[in-house]
Amino acid sequence: MVWPSDNPYMPWWGVLISGIISLVVGILLLTNTKTTTLVLVQIMAWFWFLGGILNLVMIFFDSRQWGWKLIMGIIGIVAGLWIIKNPIQGAVSTLVAIVIVLGVQALLYGTMLVIAFFGAGGWGSLILGIVSIILGFLLLFNNVLLTSLAVPWVFGIFAIIGGIASIIGSFMQRSQENQLEAAVAAKK
Repeated sequence: MVWPSDNPYMPWWGVLISGIISLVVGILLLTNTKTTTLVLVQIMAWFWFLGGILNLVMIFFDSRQWGWKLIMGIIGIVAGLWIIKNPIQGAVSTLVAIVIVLGVQALLYGTMLVIAFFGAGGWGSLILGIVSIILGFLLLFNNVLLTSLAVPWVFGIFAIIGGIASIIGSFMQRSQENQLEAAVAAKK
C-alpha cells in the first residue's frame, strides 16, 4: 500500500475530499450566494486575524524580516477584526477588492503581452493582450460594485468544475496507485 508519507503528493482520498468540499462550496455559492459568501468571508477574516497574531508572535522567535512580519501582522489583525465586526460591509469590500485586483492584473498582463508582441511574441500575444486590457478596463471602469456581485457566481462555477475534476482525478490516482501496488507485489 502507498502511504501518504511515501507519496510526495496528496493521497487519492485527500484529493477526493478536497473535490467534494469544492463541489459543495460551489453549489452553495450558486444556490445560497449571500449566506455562503458571508460565511466564506468570515472564515477568511478569522484566518487573517489569527495569521496577523502569528506574524507578531513570530517576531520573537525569528527576528529576520521583522518589519514585514510587523506590518503584515498589524494589517491581518486590523482587516480581520474589521470584517468580523462588519460582516456585510466586509464581504462587499472583499468582493470589490477582488474585482480591483483582477482588473489591475488584467491591465498589467495585457500590457506585457502587447509589449511581447513587438519583441517576437506573435499575433496570439497581441490579440490576448488586447483582450486582457479590454477586460481590465471593463473590470475597473465599469460599475465595480455591480461587477463584484458576480464574483461569488464565478467562483461557484469554477469551484464546481474544479471539484468535479478533483473527484475524477482522485479515482484516476487511486487506480494508478492500485496498479503500482500490483506491480510491486508481482516483483516480490
